[in-house]
Amino acid sequence: MPPFRTFSNKVSNNLKEVEDRHPHRMNDVQWLKQKVEMLGELYLGHLRYGTYGKNSILNIHPFVRENNWMTKNLVLAGNFNLTNVDELFEKLIDLGQYPVETSDTITILEKMGHFLDER
Repeated sequence: MPPFRTFSNKVSNNLKEVEDRHPHRMNDVQWLKQKVEMLGELYLGHLRYGTYGKNSILNIHPFVRENNWMTKNLVLAGNFNLTNVDELFEKLIDLGQYPVETSDTITILEKMGHFLDER
């Protein structure tokens, strides 16, 4: 699965699976946090006004940049247009990053993630 994916039904599908397989665990918050991917205490919603790119489920915000370290996962939602996205993309490549696309949101997410990964 690509590193950038949307929350579209991901959490609810995971919870439905837990409810079907382990209904007695639905009120065990600590167990749920450890076992159910993408479950947390804070969720971010954002309505994207698509002026560029496709209006599809793949472009719904927020975007997620997952990391092997749970504390370094990033989520970003934005409604902005970068005028120098190509230049920033090239700088990411110079840093050794290889983003999967050049959208402004993913470029910013990768840039922040790069410096977070170095810490």
